[in-house]
Amino acid sequence: MNCKYVYKIFPRFTAFDTDELIKILPQKFSLLKEQDQLMLVIESSAQLNEEKIFYELQRECDRIFFLTGEQLNPIFIYKENPDGSKRVENEINYILHGIEKLPSDIDRQKWQSQLDVQLRLWQLAHLPNTPISVQVILLFQIIESSYPNKNVYPEYKDYKIDPHPRTEAKLIRHWVSHQRPKVDKPQLQNYCKYLGIQEIFFNPTDTNHQRIIPKLYEHVKKEAQKVIDNAITRKQ
Repeated sequence: MNCKYVYKIFPRFTAFDTDELIKILPQKFSLLKEQDQLMLVIESSAQLNEEKIFYELQRECDRIFFLTGEQLNPIFIYKENPDGSKRVENEINYILHGIEKLPSDIDRQKWQSQLDVQLRLWQLAHLPNTPISVQVILLFQIIESSYPNKNVYPEYKDYKIDPHPRTEAKLIRHWVSHQRPKVDKPQLQNYCKYLGIQEIFFNPTDTNHQRIIPKLYEHVKKEAQKVIDNAITRKQ
């Protein structure tokens, strides 16, 4: 008996119609429409790892994007078991960017060197659909523009202790930036040990990497935010 895994997708344009789409997907894929919302359904053995299911789905969506430019952005909705019972996904699997009120202590800005560039990088890092690895790189550029010298990033020599916050941000940037077969720098090797992962660079199809990257992103974001926040002019 098979389970059904149901994912919401978000085609915004007309790169294909549903008949064309289903013909190029694996036979265990089907389409479901509920109240104008398009769903992709994958029927598979109950014994198959759910992470494997999502991997197969994501690579098909990536292929469609390459061929058409259409981002489907699949989000898990529910799993239907062979007995008809359902497990609904309650967790939010992506980062929500909130809107906040303008702080009351903000004054007219006294523009300083690099702040205009840093604000632009911050905005670019928060554009919708920007891959999280690209967000990390853009955010670290904010840090690096204020701290260009190597001596402000203490070396990370012992994976049993926490790295310096700026050093950690730099190591995260290195980790997502390269695609060599294996991590070959001692500091980054130590950081992989610190994270409890294999000494390989960021792989967006690796479920362990997908599990930890939101937290690492938030760390780099926090350090970049400190840099900009310190340069914002406030009322005395």
